[in-house]
Amino acid sequence: MSVNTNSAVGASHAHSSLSPGIDANTFKGIFGGFPSGVTIVAATDESGAPVGLTVSAVMSLSLEPPQLLICLQSVKHTLKVIESVKKFSVNFLATDQHWISDKFAMSTGDKFAELDWSVGEVTGAPVISGVRAFAECEVETLIKSGDHTMVVGHIVAGGIEDVHPLVYHGRKYVSLGEHPRYSVENTVGQVVSAG
Repeated sequence: MSVNTNSAVGASHAHSSLSPGIDANTFKGIFGGFPSGVTIVAATDESGAPVGLTVSAVMSLSLEPPQLLICLQSVKHTLKVIESVKKFSVNFLATDQHWISDKFAMSTGDKFAELDWSVGEVTGAPVISGVRAFAECEVETLIKSGDHTMVVGHIVAGGIEDVHPLVYHGRKYVSLGEHPRYSVENTVGQVVSAG
């Protein structure tokens, strides 16, 4: 496994060739109107201690090979651990786990206290019980841009539960109001059959 760090992206070129950016409030307003899932990105440091934080910047990247992408603030301790151990987990929270999101969004305290979790079978990274899904990953690439670092993870293990996901929109948690088995394709099929 090779880990590439590209610090040139967003560094010298950002200030010399790009137009001035938008202000912070506009930036937050744009993305505050974009619904996202809520995850806990976690890792186990060299001493065996778990670390983690709440992350909404997660997306699928590739099916073959299976990859995902997360974006973390470059100053975060969890990122430093991930850069060191080269392994992490992404825990996709269920709708009743908003309290976990709140807990891991704080920068102090023992985030794993009173939390039901286990050590990932493949990576050793923390896997939280009751989540909608989880993915254990090995770091493939690190790309620094602006004040964040993009981490490409190669998914080596994972699991799914038949529960609603936690969704964040407009600076609050919202419900999808539908079962996870619902799909537009199923609805279209029912409408066509009924017609």
